[in-house]
Amino acid sequence: MAESMPIRQRKFYYVRSGINERNCKEPLRFNSESVDFLAAQFFEESDIRGGGISRRQQMKIFLRFIGDPGFQSGVAQDVGVHRTSANKTIKYVMIRVVEQSHNWIRFPTRYS
Repeated sequence: MAESMPIRQRKFYYVRSGINERNCKEPLRFNSESVDFLAAQFFEESDIRGGGISRRQQMKIFLRFIGDPGFQSGVAQDVGVHRTSANKTIKYVMIRVVEQSHNWIRFPTRYS
């Protein structure tokens, strides 16, 4: 019976370049310190479970997406994660930003 079982092919992992500290400004529209600041403001330490995407990486994915909207696959390739992870991260961060929008967005008021 074991002879008839198909043998699984060996997995091939692509080398992902990702956005590093030197080339952070152009694709994200923010410098490295600002990315760290935003990640600290919108996420808590407990937002990472197991081997998940770090707070900083989540913010980089989100900033890359809103800086140059396009397909999640392009964002994922630029940042160095799978497109499914990029999609879920963009949605998660967007929810966090909307939840805290009252702290960050102020509309002008009229003075009589």
